[in-house]
Amino acid sequence: MYDEIRLNVGGIVIQIRWENSQIVDWPDPRYEEFISAEQPDVSLRVHCGRLPECKGANLIFDGEKNWGLYQNEEGYIVKCYDPQSHRLDNVAIMSEDFRVGDYYILPKRGRLRKRDIKKGPGCYKRGLARWSLFDLMNPFFKLLLVNLLTSGKGVLVHGCGVIDCNSGMAFVGPTEAGKSTIGILWREGKGATVLSDEYIIITKNEGKFYLTGTPWHSDALRVSSKAAELRKVYFIYHAKENIVTSEHQVESFNQLFPQLFLPFWDDKRLKFAVEFCNSLIQLVDCQRLGFVNDEGIVDFLRGEVRGYGKKEIFQTHSV
Repeated sequence: MYDEIRLNVGGIVIQIRWENSQIVDWPDPRYEEFISAEQPDVSLRVHCGRLPECKGANLIFDGEKNWGLYQNEEGYIVKCYDPQSHRLDNVAIMSEDFRVGDYYILPKRGRLRKRDIKKGPGCYKRGLARWSLFDLMNPFFKLLLVNLLTSGKGVLVHGCGVIDCNSGMAFVGPTEAGKSTIGILWREGKGATVLSDEYIIITKNEGKFYLTGTPWHSDALRVSSKAAELRKVYFIYHAKENIVTSEHQVESFNQLFPQLFLPFWDDKRLKFAVEFCNSLIQLVDCQRLGFVNDEGIVDFLRGEVRGYGKKEIFQTHSV
């Protein structure tokens, strides 16, 4: 008899099933909003124990010592490594379309603490091997999501997402640009929802772009499965004053594209990501945002979203 959970992330429902083992970190508040009873798009069966050898597969992408993507005649193999020891920790064998697969993971070692014993699918069962959902979600689940999204649905973006007054805003930038800072400031905004300050999903449906949250967060400690139409994309940086300036489309592309989780291993999926990014910057208002680290940025942006067009340049000074 299988235990299972289903997670809906970005409109993709992934079924995770297992038997003769136990999950040690479920339930987890990060995933509660993403629990789904819908028909799955992807079926993943977890095996906790020995890892398969997977001989005869060719390496097609090396993910900087943390993971590797391989291909054989039947589909794809993802090998993920422990970030500290660099030991092979889990292996996923997926169909060619990434919709059916078997996920193999080494069992957790050490004694289970009383505070870790939970009810539900993760309840303690003596003698069974234990595995962690967190390990499945990082990085394998992200790789799975990228392959599914770039098959014609959307992209995974390194950024912060906020919904305010039913409008979606994406805050994009490299490390240290201020994504978590923005998330923390919006966290206290009345009526606003922080979707994530680490990864967000942008999809397109009937000519409109939509912003959706993911289960991964950084310092803002907020995630949400909610979605809204994407109204603004801000390329953020820390500044001495709050200021919004217009961007040429080439500049917008050059700032957005490097922040996408890109499928470099697949020409067709990569081409989709390029075309999707081009379409987005043509149809969605993209601007540079310099901001001061205080709560005033929330009211500043609320005014900007409500009343100013794409070519306006305006600012407020910090006190």
